[in-house]
Amino acid sequence: MGQGQGSQWESRIVLALFVTITAALAVLAVSGVAWRILSVAEFSYWIIIITLFLAISAVTIMTFSFVSFTQTREVRHLMLLLMSVNILLWAFLFLLSHPASISWSDLFSERNRNRTMVIAWVLIVVPTILLGSFTGEVKVSRPSVLTLILWGTLIMPITSLGLFLSRDPVFILVTEEGGIGALTTTGIIMSMGFMVAQVLALPRIVQQWWRTRTTHDLALMLAMALWLMGALFGLFSWDPLQVAEILWMGALIAGFFLIAAVQFLTSILNPHRNLELLVNQRTKELSISMQESEFYLKMWTHKIGNFLQGMITYLDILEIAAQHSEDDSKTRAAAGELSREAAMVNRQVVKLSKIKETMHQVLWPVDLSQIVEDSVKSAEELLGEQEFTVEITGEESMVVQADNLLPLALQSAIAFHLKNRLADNPKIPIEITQSEDTPSVKVSCRGRKIPKEQTLFMESEGISGKIALDLDLFTIKLLMNRYNARIVCSRDEENEMNSCSFIFPKA
Repeated sequence: MGQGQGSQWESRIVLALFVTITAALAVLAVSGVAWRILSVAEFSYWIIIITLFLAISAVTIMTFSFVSFTQTREVRHLMLLLMSVNILLWAFLFLLSHPASISWSDLFSERNRNRTMVIAWVLIVVPTILLGSFTGEVKVSRPSVLTLILWGTLIMPITSLGLFLSRDPVFILVTEEGGIGALTTTGIIMSMGFMVAQVLALPRIVQQWWRTRTTHDLALMLAMALWLMGALFGLFSWDPLQVAEILWMGALIAGFFLIAAVQFLTSILNPHRNLELLVNQRTKELSISMQESEFYLKMWTHKIGNFLQGMITYLDILEIAAQHSEDDSKTRAAAGELSREAAMVNRQVVKLSKIKETMHQVLWPVDLSQIVEDSVKSAEELLGEQEFTVEITGEESMVVQADNLLPLALQSAIAFHLKNRLADNPKIPIEITQSEDTPSVKVSCRGRKIPKEQTLFMESEGISGKIALDLDLFTIKLLMNRYNARIVCSRDEENEMNSCSFIFPKA
């Protein structure tokens, strides 16, 4: 869910939470509270509370990651799901091994064992950070799913339990003195590994967020910053009973809750909101479709009524006109013209049905110059090559997003102009231009002024107008709406020239 898909208030909430948590950590560090040493009983109380919250945050991420993964099948959601499962196990192992739990976990409560569990934390989080930052929205494949499940459900739990159950600490991270100066070689390597992983992953996530502006990437980026701050509290603390130990785990929880909050928005609230938007969109489309159908039916009824009335009139004349007389010949010629026009209307109806069938199909890049040539050829075949002359000017190579019905729109524009022509065999200039990467086709013809209602119909967004509008205009409008193109009409009174420009969006 990017900023273009989601709302900015979600990012503001995440940023506000991050700033508040960071400010609180800074105040506690500067004021000296973070470096106070608590009693075993007091620290035990707080470490149990903190562990409980860490477990809750892990379960929350686990739930929402499962929902997100089933919806998107993305690698990063599977990684977060497996990470949260391991963090849930790690939280209780860390609690059992902490020196403050000596009164009820005397078999496992030992400082070096507890510090060794930090390695398990690094092994759980670092792969998730690295893989999640580089895979982004990549979809999972069967081999990747099997590999990740093997890592998350077998290798990591066994590693965590092995480090916890080992009779002697597997690794010694710090000496008894504590603090950053007391780090052993192993401690330095593990600390540097964690820092390097963040250094490698953070710029990638920042770049990803800058490109997509998704709230998910923002939350992961800020969570990593909180985990880094928490790691600093852990590095600079010299006693396991210091408040800094609680703040370290608190920073972990805060990062998890940021991710969980965003997952809640993207997995629960946004699909509901998107569903509402989809319902509203479909309702609007249904309303527009009903308006189009009503408008189309009225126009069709009007057109057929004119044909029937004309045919009846000609039949009446033929009954009283002498055979082979001048009136008989003229009437038969007029009736033939009316019959050809009716056949043309029938062809338009077939084309309109094809347009309606393809309204939701995917568009593809088409060569605008080739489309113009195709439309001229089809217009000459349908209307008669001797009826008009076309002059094509402008750029030769230009691409727009359309389909194989675009020639029908330009053919209908030529037919519409011919109906308004002032003279026989008019010249119809067609100009292909591009302004600021916006392609356009301008079809012009000398003719009678286009009625205002027809101009308004073509330039408006919806399908509405008077029943006097013809099928050519209706066809043009339907197709231009499909291609998200605009129609602009103009009139040169001095030369009595009508122009219709079809302006397409950037390809």
